[in-house]
Amino acid sequence: MAKLYGKKIPQFCAIVEQLGPCTARQIFELAPPGSLIQDVETYCTRAVGRGLMTVDRSGKLKKWAVVKDWRAIAEDKPIYKTHHLQEVWR
Repeated sequence: MAKLYGKKIPQFCAIVEQLGPCTARQIFELAPPGSLIQDVETYCTRAVGRGLMTVDRSGKLKKWAVVKDWRAIAEDKPIYKTHHLQEVWR
């Protein structure tokens, strides 16, 4: 995994992959020790922003799900963003 994701986002993605579409409470039950329920919402929201998960807000509770090839997507992301003028500066 690229450093862009840290350790927690892939952990939560793996939990959601195991469970299928699930709520934050269901993810929290399998979360790493020391995690808070707020951490689930935070890291799943970050995963959605990075294209690794989707969220269904149509019901009373949010349902989180991973995208089909989330591991491949995570590996394709660059570790650091390069500035668009980096070549000019050299």
